[in-house]
Amino acid sequence: MKKHFVEFWEHITSMDKAKQRAEKIIQIIEKYHNQAVKLLELGVGIGVVLKNFPEKYSVAGLDIEKEYIEYCKRNFPNNKFIESSMHDFSLEEKYDVIYSVYDSINFLSNFDQWITTFLCVKKHLNNQGLFIFDMYTPKVLDDKKILQPTCQVESMGYSIDRGIVRDNLLEWEVILFEHKKENQYEKHTFNFYERIFPISKVENELYKHFEIIEKELYEEGNKIRYACRKK
Repeated sequence: MKKHFVEFWEHITSMDKAKQRAEKIIQIIEKYHNQAVKLLELGVGIGVVLKNFPEKYSVAGLDIEKEYIEYCKRNFPNNKFIESSMHDFSLEEKYDVIYSVYDSINFLSNFDQWITTFLCVKKHLNNQGLFIFDMYTPKVLDDKKILQPTCQVESMGYSIDRGIVRDNLLEWEVILFEHKKENQYEKHTFNFYERIFPISKVENELYKHFEIIEKELYEEGNKIRYACRKK
């Protein structure tokens, strides 16, 4: 039976980078909403970012993948986790901050889902609440440096990943060679799909529901991070 990516995630991700992402979110919260306590992470994955928040924050996590939610529930029993897509979640609670990292929003199937994601976020934010997220910009579709295949030595063996561009679709092919014994490896292939939209199109939709209070291009312009306040 094919293994799920959840079984490899913690072996191939950088915990230092996950911590840096958490620290950046905390930095923005302290700057613009230092009374915030209740947080919700969209696209929580296996909780590598969520686990870096100090105890003063109550952080819940949401993800469409059942396996990720089950992993989080086992490993972070004091946090609440919800199995749902970010584009159509409906919860009884509201939050001071809703955030999403690792360009999770780019994994939505189409721009209509971006629109309903913004609506869901606005609905679930308290007054003056913050929405913080990052996304790939169209520049990544032309960046041969990022798209060329890379090979990494991992704690579980080796990983190879490469980006494939088809119009505005960015496909990541991840091949893992899991070390079994001596010189024997088991190959696992995973494909992930991200859709990239123009910055102006995203901002036009954001402005309908939020005030953009901060934005920052990084990774040589391939990504942009937004800090928004609910209108």
